[in-house]
Amino acid sequence: MHCREKNNLTFVLKQEELMEQIDIRQHPLLNKINCPRTGSELELVNLTHDVGLISKEDGMLYPVIDNIIITEPISPQLEEKCRDFFNRNSDSLMQLGEKYNPSLTEQVLFSFSQDESLQVHREEMAYWEMRFKNRMEGIEHENPGWNRTLPRWKLLKKLPSDLNDKIILEIGCGSSHTLYDIYGSNLPNYAGSDLSFYACRLTQQVFSNGLYIQAPAEKIPLKKNSIDVIVAYGVFHHIPDHEDNILSLLPILKPGGYIIGADPLMKPRIPRPGLFKTAETVTESQQNSDEIDLRTGKSPHNEWIDWDNLTKIIQGKAKVEHTLYEYGPLRSILVALFYNRMGIQSLLFTRIMSLIDRVWLMTFGHLHKSLGPAAIHYAIRKKDIK
Repeated sequence: MHCREKNNLTFVLKQEELMEQIDIRQHPLLNKINCPRTGSELELVNLTHDVGLISKEDGMLYPVIDNIIITEPISPQLEEKCRDFFNRNSDSLMQLGEKYNPSLTEQVLFSFSQDESLQVHREEMAYWEMRFKNRMEGIEHENPGWNRTLPRWKLLKKLPSDLNDKIILEIGCGSSHTLYDIYGSNLPNYAGSDLSFYACRLTQQVFSNGLYIQAPAEKIPLKKNSIDVIVAYGVFHHIPDHEDNILSLLPILKPGGYIIGADPLMKPRIPRPGLFKTAETVTESQQNSDEIDLRTGKSPHNEWIDWDNLTKIIQGKAKVEHTLYEYGPLRSILVALFYNRMGIQSLLFTRIMSLIDRVWLMTFGHLHKSLGPAAIHYAIRKKDIK
């Protein structure tokens, strides 16, 4: 059972209320997938115990584990799952003959553990796999999410009312707080993607009829002009090259389609997990250390975007339809203290914080850039083909 907060009321999403999970072999969105390396067609192959997707061009095979397509198993947990996949299906893999290229598959899927330059990234992913697995199993609980949902909801209300009926790709799906809080489980054409395997598993519990892809945000294996809406909340600032990655997403978006996102605009931000956590959680030496520590938010993939640069990048290809700026320093401190630390997590509280945002940004926020908006919510529309 899964709890969500909506309209300041807590209700329970029961397992029997979820739509039955679609076998990936019959999934209506499966034909949107292509090879992330070559862009070639993928063929679904039935193995002894599982199914896989094999590139018709070079024989590269991508495992499907728990109905999730695996493209880059960076974390040690997912690498182990992939090795188990190949071991238990070894006989049927050999029967694929020249169609299957085992040496290329080994090289592509299992090169991360040998590449020393990726070790920090690998450690980070191991941390997040653990966190998402704990959430999936109920060991660790998330906050209800209205602190993020309300401003996103305000922006979504400005867009077409039938948005939830479109083909939606959510990148960095996590547990998909916002989309569920706004639309419930009424997303008939949902695809979720995350670099974390267990993030995909967690979202499966909410949108069980979705198509799920474990993949980096900058290399989503989807065909051109195949998606109506891309949702990317808090994605660009976490990935290398940040806002430049929008260029890899625009081609898979249909003409007239939307990219809907939210990202921080400035540093320094309050480090994860915040100013008001105890010494038992994060010590003073950890906070002051230059070493990467995932508990303090000191990560090479936790920065901010250059909004001016993003708008330049999309010129001639797309346009900004709507923006919503939020949060000054005061609001950040109040959220960290009352919302996160004290657990005052309600729609009413979030509305009060949004009002503080508006007043701050209309007054003190104009005095200096460091006092101005710290985050932006945006809807970008791809230009129609004339």
